[in-house]
Amino acid sequence: MASRTLSDTGSNAHARIAALEAENAALRAQLSGSRAATVIAEAEHDSSRASEQRLRLILESAVDFAIITTDPEGRVTGWNAGARNILGWDEADILGQTSELFWTPEDLASGAPEAEMSTAREQGRVADERWHLRRDGRRFWASGEMTPMRDEAVHCSAISRSCVTAPSRASL
Repeated sequence: MASRTLSDTGSNAHARIAALEAENAALRAQLSGSRAATVIAEAEHDSSRASEQRLRLILESAVDFAIITTDPEGRVTGWNAGARNILGWDEADILGQTSELFWTPEDLASGAPEAEMSTAREQGRVADERWHLRRDGRRFWASGEMTPMRDEAVHCSAISRSCVTAPSRASL
């Protein structure tokens, strides 16, 4: 009778070991799938970070072009090295400030900044050639374009280039 109980116990132990091995295999499969998902998510994050870094390098290398982004109210949210070179403000000094700082008093009085932002939002872009102001108050002639960036709010970006030759003030 003792051998029969021992045999039954052995069968139960084998069955229990088999069940534990099956459970272990299932847990390993889940862990492997979870690890794969983690590896994929990490790779996508690294790729996104690398893409953002490349874009930032491209923007910073455009030293002859002022690339400026604003929020819907016209406050500066982005500023590249070209904007610093052309307009004279360092990014830290201009972020959060109104873009009206580089518009002439005449354009401000006529509502030109608001009109350009409105046209850009409605038509997808607006080009202009006009006088703008540097940080030191000197005027410069710029050829530029404003385009909307559509995300949760419609922001605008402006790309301008300071022109070497400007029309005389009399011809304007």
